[in-house]
Amino acid sequence: MKAIAVGGTGNHVHLLLLLSPTITLSEAVQKIKANSSRWMHEITGKRFFWQAGYAAFSIGMSQTDATVRYVLNQREHHTRHSVEEEIESVFKKVAA
Repeated sequence: MKAIAVGGTGNHVHLLLLLSPTITLSEAVQKIKANSSRWMHEITGKRFFWQAGYAAFSIGMSQTDATVRYVLNQREHHTRHSVEEEIESVFKKVAA
């Protein structure tokens, strides 16, 4: 897998990944969570735990630039919209 963009705030992270067809989404998330938790422990000496769940969405190649901007501007975005509002908005769009 290749990280195209990584962004977030103090309580969540957004990743835009290019996944190989040989890895499942759940495998990719497991590897990211395990390795980042291990890295945080090595750096801080404290245990780090991710929440149990995650959300994932696929995009078309034509949406890459807009998605990169969205991922990289999370701090500014969340000054206007809470995480909860964002999740609700995404699920409304998906359901439509």
